[in-house]
Amino acid sequence: MTSLKRYFFRVYIPAFLFSTLLTKLVDKSLTLAEIKKTLLVTYPNWFAYLLDSAIYVFLSFAFFILGCLFADALPKLWEKSPINKHVGALNTHSIVFERVVYIALFILGVFAALYPFLDLISNSYDDNFSLGDTLESIFSGIFLAVLFFLLREKVFGYPDLNDQWYLKSVTEKSAYNPYKGMELHHQLFLVQDKSQIKGTAEKYYEDSSIGKKGDHILHYSAGNRRRAYIEGTIQKNYFGPDILILHAIEEGEKRQSTIYCRVELKRKWLIGDYDFSKKGKFYSMVSSQEGYVVLSKTIFERKEHCIDEKFLKKEVKTDKKAFYLKLLTFIRVSK
Repeated sequence: MTSLKRYFFRVYIPAFLFSTLLTKLVDKSLTLAEIKKTLLVTYPNWFAYLLDSAIYVFLSFAFFILGCLFADALPKLWEKSPINKHVGALNTHSIVFERVVYIALFILGVFAALYPFLDLISNSYDDNFSLGDTLESIFSGIFLAVLFFLLREKVFGYPDLNDQWYLKSVTEKSAYNPYKGMELHHQLFLVQDKSQIKGTAEKYYEDSSIGKKGDHILHYSAGNRRRAYIEGTIQKNYFGPDILILHAIEEGEKRQSTIYCRVELKRKWLIGDYDFSKKGKFYSMVSSQEGYVVLSKTIFERKEHCIDEKFLKKEVKTDKKAFYLKLLTFIRVSK
């Protein structure tokens, strides 16, 4: 059933518009060529009108069949056409061309649908302005409704954040020196309802080599990732960039920590996609960290996993101490 609906909208509707437009153009050309007047002079009126209607129906049916054949073969012809390569190249660089094509096709479709009634509208202006005024009111209302809808959804609408995201945070200030210069990567899954945002995040990468003055690059596996729960909102600014606010509560080793992010969202064009390359700010309660964050739909570049030996020795000593404590506790319990 779905395939039939797709075929109906992809083939039959364009073919109907195609046949209506061409039939009207041919009928107009016959009128300008005074062929209809010749029919009225040569044959009786009833026979001339019958013949004119038969020609109109035949042309409509013939153009409809040709339109169906052309619309059905159009995808294959478009793939083989050299124009397709140039259009694809333009679409990869900018979204403006695609929007202009859609607008042009929409205007052409509206013109094809209204063209058969243009004579009726023009005659109504000559005889009586009531029909023309009514149509003007209807089309003005439709135009304003579409205009306001496009302004609200495309120009002043909310960005769509329902997706998987990657967040990079770099600490610039901290009360704990080893955290300075630390770079963390989180994987985010966000669910948006207009201005409200919820989601979860997991830390999968850490580079604290600068603060610890030695190689300390970690890649967290799925079992070792700490989860954070996210709530956020989008502040809509009509005369400036929108503001994305994210508040996360992360499960730490000893306690929960709170992270606050603030990112400005600005469109590349007036109605284009949003630019997420700008840096935002973040604040964390862990050692009073401050720094910048960057959102991206693609994963950030990472260095190879590497840990300095001096950090490994500390971990070994800690493991031995814990082992002796467990052994001492076991001996006391056994006594």
